[in-house]
Amino acid sequence: VHPLESQLEYRLPVQVRGGPLNFMTLALPEQLMFRPGDISAPDLLTIRKLPNQTGRQLLVVEFATPQTDDFEIRLIGRLPLTADNSRLTLKPLITLAHGAPPVPVVAKPLRLGLNPAGGFQLTGVAPAPPGATAIDVAEFTRDWIAAASDQPDPLAPNSPANSPKPSDAPDPADPSLQAAPQPLATLAWSLDRPLALPVEIQPQRPRRVVRVEQFLHVGRERMELTITATARTTGSSVFHHSLTID
Repeated sequence: VHPLESQLEYRLPVQVRGGPLNFMTLALPEQLMFRPGDISAPDLLTIRKLPNQTGRQLLVVEFATPQTDDFEIRLIGRLPLTADNSRLTLKPLITLAHGAPPVPVVAKPLRLGLNPAGGFQLTGVAPAPPGATAIDVAEFTRDWIAAASDQPDPLAPNSPANSPKPSDAPDPADPSLQAAPQPLATLAWSLDRPLALPVEIQPQRPRRVVRVEQFLHVGRERMELTITATARTTGSSVFHHSLTID
């Protein structure tokens, strides 16, 4: 989340029941901007845009082969919303439908996690709107990272983890091969309906911890004073420090 433009990343798991799916219809926030390459799905054939309806943009995601197994659609887009007096109002809900005419998919509540851009901090606006329920941030983050890894169960008989490895295979425990840590959500909600979610975004104020060391050398004719100052900054970047010596 940024005061001028935010990035939204959706993961939409779909459970196929009652027959194969040839395409899905997505209803997205009207201001969400994306490119065709920002949408991924198994056996993706093409993406068609339909005329907007009731303030929502509609997309048809077509598959090269009918989908009979559970799958996931992923989408990354940019939301060009500008903060008004440090307040942003997000309308993130996305809905899916299938068939023609479209039949809404029975969906679980959308789980939304927010992470501020570097140098900013987020706070929720109380009370939350009806339909928005705060959820545990740590649990949301664990689920999000686990879903991103898409790693098979290491205890499964056919798991690559139990397959023989050549003697020159790299050690997966090598720290240089570990994935980079992902950003953690600082706020998280469960949304069971389309709604406007207000949040406050403020620049972080830097915190400085300064250590000063002084060394006084007294000679017969003069005294020399050496001052060493070490500053540690957290919370935000600082490009200028001033040291005043009386």
